[in-house]
Amino acid sequence: MSIVSTADVLAWLDILEGFYTIGAVNNKLLMDYNEAGSDTTVTLTSATYTPTTMAAHLESVINTALTASVTVSYSTTTEKFTIDADTGNTIALTLADSTAALTIGFNADKAGAQAITSDLPSGDPTNIADAIHTHVEKWIKTYTRRSI
Repeated sequence: MSIVSTADVLAWLDILEGFYTIGAVNNKLLMDYNEAGSDTTVTLTSATYTPTTMAAHLESVINTALTASVTVSYSTTTEKFTIDADTGNTIALTLADSTAALTIGFNADKAGAQAITSDLPSGDPTNIADAIHTHVEKWIKTYTRRSI
């Protein structure tokens, strides 16, 4: 039994459960599909996303903007996004003017390849809050000798 829920801890710490916040200042990616020779601007919708909803949104807007068929996934192990253009196709990212790139972990240009993966982990802060929550409750149980 828990003293408070992880959602309560996140609320107290003022951490949103959806933590990729996209707005007018960070909503663009410059991408090239199948080495078309020029970058296309992919515009993300302003909202707050979880890793799962961000991956789904990226997949949708990239496929629409580039008339492509890419798959976007998020690894909970590496905390990175992968954009896969599928066999025989390539996807590239240009960092300059890609205002959303750093938000999702890209900090360098990505040359045309079947799949590109973000450079930096863009991890879930709820994992940290949940770990703190668990250890604080364990400490309380150990040192107060009370079962909660």
